[in-house]
Amino acid sequence: ASRPSTMAAPAEQAPPAQPEPSVGAYDFLHMSAKNLMAQNFMFSGIRLSISKPLGMNFMAAHSIVIDGEKSFYKFAPTYVGTIRQKSQQESYPVCLGEVTTEGNVVSQVIHEPIDNLKLKFQSQSSSKEFQHGQIEADYDMGTSHVGVKLVNVNPVRGSGIWVFNYFKKITDSVAMGGDLTYQYSKGQFEVAMPSFGGRYQGKDWIFAGTVSTAGALELSYMQKLSDTARVATTLEFSGNGLAANAGVQYSFNSGVFRSQITSGGSIVGCLERKLQEGITMLLNGSMNHVTGKSTVGVGLVFGQ
Repeated sequence: ASRPSTMAAPAEQAPPAQPEPSVGAYDFLHMSAKNLMAQNFMFSGIRLSISKPLGMNFMAAHSIVIDGEKSFYKFAPTYVGTIRQKSQQESYPVCLGEVTTEGNVVSQVIHEPIDNLKLKFQSQSSSKEFQHGQIEADYDMGTSHVGVKLVNVNPVRGSGIWVFNYFKKITDSVAMGGDLTYQYSKGQFEVAMPSFGGRYQGKDWIFAGTVSTAGALELSYMQKLSDTARVATTLEFSGNGLAANAGVQYSFNSGVFRSQITSGGSIVGCLERKLQEGITMLLNGSMNHVTGKSTVGVGLVFGQ
């Protein structure tokens, strides 16, 4: 009789470890709460937007805004290069632009030359002058994040703004960091303003706070009530006074509704609803109960 096999069964291989979520940038410390605020999505008048892909790497978007004297047309092209292709959904460089009939031109280039290092360039100009230029470098190490930002730096005039920030995960729930803003103008002034901040993240909520030596204080709180509902509040105190906001976001099968109330007496509501595949309707309105001023916006978006 043959002897039964004594060969051991191959050991099951453990699944590869999943990378920990990134701690994020110090600049985005309050983003989870601010993204819920309806004012970020508010516009007035009538808006029509059409976006269409033109090949594998290029997309063009056209927008018409009708709002009295502020009416304009905007052309916004987007190019996604293939110099560095990390996946089917992520490829670099990314080049974005905006041109309006008012003469405003905005450009942005994002590139990731190596893993975890992102470089950004932004510029903005009007028909009369160059208004804004910004260069950023962000290095994400997973549990920590380092950022450097140069804003309107002009070596000829000897002026500009430099920003350095660092954010570090202390525990699974706690992250802390700070930044240093250095602003100068040759022969006029030179000032450095540090700030410090932290974030505590629970299972369904996030609390964050920042304070600067200039006397500014910012607090934010976001609570996830369910898979479809979230609420948030922000509090900002500075030399200009106190500003508080409370917002709610509710998602449903075909859209998102956001509402916000501010300490300045404004109530804002924004509805984004998909009518059918490729067509989205936008409705929003706001009213300030102190000044009595109100605005209404209606829009249609065709394409992605």
